[in-house]
Amino acid sequence: MRPVSAIPVLLFAATIFAAPARAGELRNFEDAALHAVQFVDKTEGWAVGDDGVVWHTIDAGKVWERVPSGVRASLRSVCFLNPYFGWIAGREELAEGGSAGVLLCTQDGGLTWKRVLANTLPGLNAVRFADEKTGYLLGDGSDQYPSGLFVTSDGGRNWQPVPGPRVPSWLAGDFSDGKGGALAGAWNRLGTIRNGKAFTVDMDS
Repeated sequence: MRPVSAIPVLLFAATIFAAPARAGELRNFEDAALHAVQFVDKTEGWAVGDDGVVWHTIDAGKVWERVPSGVRASLRSVCFLNPYFGWIAGREELAEGGSAGVLLCTQDGGLTWKRVLANTLPGLNAVRFADEKTGYLLGDGSDQYPSGLFVTSDGGRNWQPVPGPRVPSWLAGDFSDGKGGALAGAWNRLGTIRNGKAFTVDMDS
């Protein structure tokens, strides 16, 4: 399979116009469900969800501020490698059916987010990094990318499809090092990535 080359991640500073919201008020906000949350330390955290929602807190969750993402997609996963460098993965439904992957990156602590690999990937459900160089994208299997998995070994500048069998969709994964990890997917499916290839196991009902 041919590699998927990412655009160099060049971000531009932008002023954030967003009113802070207290944690108790979030349930009244018009946006749809939140899908993922990550704290980079004891006080700073991120949450992402539908309609391109990105929330940011610097006081351990007492007050959250909405940060512009530049998309209206369903954002499913957030992964910060350090307080400055992070990724968001998600999906947007296409008018003709199916979905397209959405991958956002920041290099300035979330002040600005840039979309990379637009209209290239299948729908994504998760982004995970084992270290600052090795990361994985998990999403839907497709004719072009049967395994629904992608790996980077250069910090996200380039992404390669992971060889493996056709799957409906991977929903979550855990990667303790750069050599591989465990996968959980739709239709009662588990899998692993070992030595650069994906393997699946169908669990009995």
